[in-house]
Amino acid sequence: MSSTNSKRLKTFLQDAKDTLLEAEMLSYTISNRVVKRILSEKIIPNFINYLTYLEIEELNNKEVKFYLKKCISEFSQIAEFNNETMQLNSKFRRLQEETNKITIVQK
Repeated sequence: MSSTNSKRLKTFLQDAKDTLLEAEMLSYTISNRVVKRILSEKIIPNFINYLTYLEIEELNNKEVKFYLKKCISEFSQIAEFNNETMQLNSKFRRLQEETNKITIVQK
């Protein structure tokens, strides 16, 4: 991997970790039990699996996209609950676009 791609991946990975932190914080602070459950039991665990593949640089592994797609699918149930969930859903979708770009560069 070139140093440019490596730097891009590190920046992307940090953005993804920041997004995970936001999701975790929201799951602690939100009062709606359904949203809290979906975040803590479905979205966050799948996102941690996604991050694991990024960290070991297995970007072309099909599970990378699979886990992120599962997060976005789960978000469809809660995205419009409030502004925080809408913004977080938007961040996950941007990560999906960037993941697609990075995996194309890796091939």
